[in-house]
Amino acid sequence: LMKITIPDTVERISYSAFTCCEKLVVVSLSKNLKSIESSTFAGCELLESIELPEGLEIIKDYAFMNCISLSNLELPSSLKEIGMNAFYECKSIEEIIVPKNVTHISDSAFNGCINLETLSLVEGLEIIDSNAFSNCKKLKEIVIPNSVTRIGYGAFSECVGLEKIIIPFASSKESEYGVISFNSIFSRTANV
Repeated sequence: LMKITIPDTVERISYSAFTCCEKLVVVSLSKNLKSIESSTFAGCELLESIELPEGLEIIKDYAFMNCISLSNLELPSSLKEIGMNAFYECKSIEEIIVPKNVTHISDSAFNGCINLETLSLVEGLEIIDSNAFSNCKKLKEIVIPNSVTRIGYGAFSECVGLEKIIIPFASSKESEYGVISFNSIFSRTANV
């Protein structure tokens, strides 16, 4: 199975529908797709790009985990939820723009995206969970939006290429940030 076309009548792709389709390279999704369920494309190691349709709201846990060749990824502005480990170990992704409707990036959502260089987080995002961007070794700069109230344990740990981190002081609400969110980054610098 090298190519899949999901007809426009489909609004949801079920759990593990295409897990470990080792030769899958091209996927054309339904224009009416609202949800990609857990582990749908997990382990599709040759999958290079997928066009996520406008209208997609949910990418569940492990949906694209270990899609190591996935490099072209544009998250639609309609997206509201990025599940745990959704893009874990997607080693070829170089850029991520998190849409404004996403308020919560789940645990390890982009952990191990070792070639991620550019990350855009926009106002409206509230929670960056534990290990969300851990091991993104080529990431050079992070700008945390003022709307973020919590950065989880190890959220940016092992991002050894980081040169600049901008964290605003959210004066209007209580914020929970900790140096441990950036574990191993600050250990390379003289003072925090």
